[in-house]
Amino acid sequence: MRILIPIALIAALTALVSTSYAPREHLAIFFALFASSALVLAALAWRVRARFAAQTPRGWLVFVVLTAAVLRLGALAAPVSLSDDVYRYAWDGELVLEGQNPYASRPSQVLEGAPATRQSLYAQLNSPDYHTLYPPLAQATFALGAGIARLGVLSSERAIRLLFLLADLASVVLLVRLLAMLGRSRWLALLYAWNPFVYWELIAGGHTEALLIPWLLLMVGFALRAKPYHLGLAIGLGALSKLTILAGAPVLGWYIARKHSFVAMIAAASTSIATIAAGYVLFWHPELLANHQSSFALYAETFSFNAPIYYGALHLLGYREGITDPMGHLVTPWLTLITVATVVCATLAQDGRDPRRLLAGLTAALAGYLLLSPVFHPWYLAPVLVCALLARTYAFLLLGLLVAASYLFYAPSIPKDAHASIMAAQFIPFSVVLLVEVARKALDAILRQRARDKFATIAAHLSPGERLLDIGAGEGYVGLSASEAGFEVELVDVSSRNRTHLRAATYDGRTLPFADGAFDVGILSYVLHHCHDPDQVIREAGRVCHKLVILETTYIAAWDRRLTTFLDHSANRLRGMRKEPLNFDTPAGWRPRFRAAGFEITHFEWLGKGIHKHVVFVLENRSAAGLVS
Repeated sequence: MRILIPIALIAALTALVSTSYAPREHLAIFFALFASSALVLAALAWRVRARFAAQTPRGWLVFVVLTAAVLRLGALAAPVSLSDDVYRYAWDGELVLEGQNPYASRPSQVLEGAPATRQSLYAQLNSPDYHTLYPPLAQATFALGAGIARLGVLSSERAIRLLFLLADLASVVLLVRLLAMLGRSRWLALLYAWNPFVYWELIAGGHTEALLIPWLLLMVGFALRAKPYHLGLAIGLGALSKLTILAGAPVLGWYIARKHSFVAMIAAASTSIATIAAGYVLFWHPELLANHQSSFALYAETFSFNAPIYYGALHLLGYREGITDPMGHLVTPWLTLITVATVVCATLAQDGRDPRRLLAGLTAALAGYLLLSPVFHPWYLAPVLVCALLARTYAFLLLGLLVAASYLFYAPSIPKDAHASIMAAQFIPFSVVLLVEVARKALDAILRQRARDKFATIAAHLSPGERLLDIGAGEGYVGLSASEAGFEVELVDVSSRNRTHLRAATYDGRTLPFADGAFDVGILSYVLHHCHDPDQVIREAGRVCHKLVILETTYIAAWDRRLTTFLDHSANRLRGMRKEPLNFDTPAGWRPRFRAAGFEITHFEWLGKGIHKHVVFVLENRSAAGLVS
């Protein structure tokens, strides 16, 4: 627990520095504190990574929650500076406690005769002429915070932020458990729990995303477990915390439809709609819908912030601030259409089987909604970040650190001409990293599909219950397909590239680290032509396996071999593999080599005679099968 000392020091610095130097008024000091905290916490997280495996699941959970709480308490001690939204929360909470409906009137309409508490809050509101848009569960939280403030222990804004802190700790607990459920490293929880972006925006700044994220994590868990009513309830309560989560609801609904049934999706949708309706019924007002519509319209027409795609579209249309007429009404419908298309594509990509698709789709839907919006405040990123963390798309972690630069837009010393450069500093590095990650994931998806296709060929030559050894397993996806089909599988390769949960060994390319006859079947899927000594690999495979199923790329003519060599090297460079020797042979050339290694060929088949000439050999070990050459 010595790690608590630097964690506590960072929390203390967060509180002391921000109290002495309000972050928004002293941005240089804030950036220095933010960046140094990020570097130190990243180093601590990396140090913990080497030792966390020794922790029990319960011990790890306690450790993560405790350290996260310390960091968040430091942020809670910071005064409100980066955003003044929390004063509107406190205003709405006071109205609820007074028995008034916060959706009925604008603050400017109910100021006269207001209690002193609301009079002081009014002076700090950023939009007193707008109807509130915060949903009912958020309003209930605001009222609870205002009620705590009336006890005289905390101010209303700090009491509300304390409730956000508790909600965010619930998110940390759920994240740890969800990572375990997905079979991911529990260490990844630190990338959220110790993230300066998270505790500065959600706790120091105070934003309702803190209320949304626990429900978002529950949604993912319930979708994976195919619990439609639980999922619908979580979606409903999430929407009652922050309406933007509805952008991801179709992805969750279609996933459970494919996983369970269409009826399950209808059950989830009905439950979520009923939950949302019940929440708004408690705050019903005849003008509620009209007031919401007017505020949404004013918001869309008036506000834009740190939105590179929106501003880029305006610039392409020739808009120049102060010179041309506003053009937002021309851009917004197209961006909305692209947002809908993004959500639809993310939804239709779900197959109900692969959690990776669910998490990637949910990230794409929420990120698409945010990136195509005219307003991108830093805290809007928090729900996307937690989904991206589960999806292992780390570009959004980078964006979480860079997006703090958007506070420079508030600095009077920064000219408007510099705003484009500030956005570029945030979004260009993010875009580069995201494109690299998307390319890698696309390649990984191709490799997984190819592995499934390879195993479909191999499976025709296997019998139930056989123990398999995938030799030259690479990423391990062929072995994973075999494991999913019910076979016991181990992997072995000359280098460690395994991306699966299967047990994998490395060896020197000559002597396999297994006993004689340890496996029923050895799989060599397009491996032999990559080996320095294919004949030795075949002999060793024969020592530990009774039977071999070999997929190979072959050739017929000399020009055929040259083309195959070029294509193979090109494909392997895309996979990040170093240049290897390519020892291709013809089918006729392989036959005597197999027999010399002690095998009898029991099956041969051409799989294709196009550019790539693929074949399958099935070999029986003569010594094991009692065969005579």
